[in-house]
Amino acid sequence: MVKREKDLERFWHVYAENKDIIFKIVMRYSNMDYDTAQDITQEVFVKLYEHFDTYTEEYLLQWLIVAARHEVYSYLRKILLMVLAIHIN
Repeated sequence: MVKREKDLERFWHVYAENKDIIFKIVMRYSNMDYDTAQDITQEVFVKLYEHFDTYTEEYLLQWLIVAARHEVYSYLRKILLMVLAIHIN
């Protein structure tokens, strides 16, 4: 991994190129409503931006897919814990 300056123009290009793909993946994994899927997709790209100076170009799409899956699972875990907390009380 090579650390380099964050290139905002490149980031927006990557976002525009991949946002629809990642959104569809989030919808498939989560089966959530449109707004929730948009929020999760946004979180994926926030994480990409945070690490944009260290990503490997050839694995970018794979990174985004794995990050999307992890964000969905994290969201579903939070929902499950909230539901369990309600039922326990």
